[in-house]
Amino acid sequence: MWRALKDNTVDQLLDQVPDELYDWVEEVRAELQDVFDKLLAEATKWMEKCGGFEGTQKDFALAIQRDAPPLVRGWAFGLRAGKNVDESIWRAIEPRGDER
Repeated sequence: MWRALKDNTVDQLLDQVPDELYDWVEEVRAELQDVFDKLLAEATKWMEKCGGFEGTQKDFALAIQRDAPPLVRGWAFGLRAGKNVDESIWRAIEPRGDER
């Protein structure tokens, strides 16, 4: 499910899921999407809180390093630079081992 969300192929995956597993797969999809959405919102919040697109890169960097949680710093920099940080966030939440 994680890979399907990351690669934007959820519909193709859901077409192959047996009916008896559909609800469980939807639950896992919702959980992963929720984590992704929260992390993206957190990175966006810190990007804006630390100066957004205003001011110098140096002032922004100092504010991010001083105030933002380490997990979202890189994403906040990426957002400020106009980069798509989705792939990086998906990699950060990739389930390991027996996790969903």
